[in-house]
Amino acid sequence: MKKSALCLLFIAFVAGGVFTSCHKTVDKNATDFIGTWTGASATNNYQIVIKDDGTGIYTKYESVTVSETYSGKVRYYDNTLQFDKEKFDVNQIPTLNGSIWSMQIESIMYVKQ
Repeated sequence: MKKSALCLLFIAFVAGGVFTSCHKTVDKNATDFIGTWTGASATNNYQIVIKDDGTGIYTKYESVTVSETYSGKVRYYDNTLQFDKEKFDVNQIPTLNGSIWSMQIESIMYVKQ
């Protein structure tokens, strides 16, 4: 009985490690994402703020009114940037061109401020 309980505990530990390694927090594994980013489309403005503690906020503005906001733990994995439970496709990871950082998320180009 003790052997099977130890085996189950080991399996749970390994499974937990695999799950957490797939969802890496931005502060430890994707530091280029950290900062304040702004972007715009024809009808909306966007701001993403990612702090070095791995938390952040995504805000979408229609005109001057906030239309969407997501905040919480920020994770980056499999070309996905996740704010709490909301996921966004990353089309281009943060890239440095000269002195300007840019990235593209959900077809919106963002520039680091």
